[in-house]
Amino acid sequence: MFAPLLVVLAASATAAATTPDPPFKTPASWATKPTASQLLGAWPADALAKHVEGKVQLNCAVTTAGMADDCRVVSETPGGLGFGDAALLLTPTFRFNPARDTAGPIVSRVNIPIDFNVAAADTPDPPFKTPPSWLRKPTASQLLDAWPAVANAKRIEGRAELNCRVNVAGLAEDCTVVSETPTGFGFGNAALLLAPTLLFNPARNDSGPVPSHVNVPINFKGDEVWKRSSGPDLAATTEILEHPVWTAAPTFADLGAAYPARGGGRAFYVAFRCDIESNGSLANCDVKQSEPKDGGAEEAARKLIRRFRLDPKALGDRMLLRPRTDVAIRLIDPSSAEFRERRIAEPLWVAVVDPNSTPGIYPPQAAAKSIPTGVGIATCHVDADGTLSGCVPGQASPEGYGFSEAAVRVAAVMRMRIWTQAGGPVDGAVINIPIRLNLSKAAAATASKPATQPPG
Repeated sequence: MFAPLLVVLAASATAAATTPDPPFKTPASWATKPTASQLLGAWPADALAKHVEGKVQLNCAVTTAGMADDCRVVSETPGGLGFGDAALLLTPTFRFNPARDTAGPIVSRVNIPIDFNVAAADTPDPPFKTPPSWLRKPTASQLLDAWPAVANAKRIEGRAELNCRVNVAGLAEDCTVVSETPTGFGFGNAALLLAPTLLFNPARNDSGPVPSHVNVPINFKGDEVWKRSSGPDLAATTEILEHPVWTAAPTFADLGAAYPARGGGRAFYVAFRCDIESNGSLANCDVKQSEPKDGGAEEAARKLIRRFRLDPKALGDRMLLRPRTDVAIRLIDPSSAEFRERRIAEPLWVAVVDPNSTPGIYPPQAAAKSIPTGVGIATCHVDADGTLSGCVPGQASPEGYGFSEAAVRVAAVMRMRIWTQAGGPVDGAVINIPIRLNLSKAAAATASKPATQPPG
């Protein structure tokens, strides 16, 4: 059912297998990491224009002088937008404390995750010696439970690939869909429902377990799974609504109040499949995934289900198909640093604007200097309805020409979905939004006109 995880992680290192690095007492470690400004300079233009973040894993040799050499792209997420090439452009900025043995510095190879996320620009995952490996995969029963209903009824198989952060406990976090095939059946969303069932031996260096990012292929192959089921899901006329746009959802305050008394500081993940009622509320919710199963998480999550609402008028005739939808809820300890940080791993936008087709957005001081393009960052608070407020200019590339001020004006009209695919709220989060602006011919022409002189 699954491609070997280590093949995905170590594909670029195969050629070096016959010449392993010498043993070392002290592994290579960061001396100078890429800055947010350097990330912005390398960020693929199309990805910035669409407000898309990305993750890349490189495999590099670290020389005795602490330089990165012979770097190769192991994985990039999402594919096709140039994040891998962008990460390679950054390699001259890398500086390491080289690995050492008793005789002094030695050459070694390291896996280097690069996160094109401005908030995480200064804290990429540490290098590791031993990559993560499978400890527990989803069972056939779990695959069947997550299988998209229409695809299951029609005996359609599929494949999805996730990119996940594997924490030091071996759990998969912040998973995003890299690809799914065939499209239109919900295999990507189904794979996300399986994320809580994934368990790994975490990556390790000489200090112990360290976080890392991996690409996880999940194959929905029917031979074994369908043999264990009594037949296809006969509710094929029930439409599964993917990525619903909620008009109401739990807030962080609701999430904190619902955390189970027996939770013991652990994080819980509960996924439901629910009927959508005529008034937009949810009912008849079946538990599809629950990890860990003890601690009272299911009962706590059911209380939060009551707070979800969507607009049934927006669904129109789809309401006639008895629609259902999947809802993931991640319960985290309100006293934890993760709860206080309120980080949004993958914002989903409801309202965006194309800054390059909006008159008056390009900074006039940049146009006056004929600067063809630039990137600015708006740092904003996310409100309970998904709108952005309190936006302030952040870093820019190039600096001093008003690109971040322009990004603030763009962010003022943006709005995100109020519940994430990872199963959490967005209210109170602080988000950095990179915006690339390109000089249009009209703006260039306006900037080149001589100033009108007052009558003498």
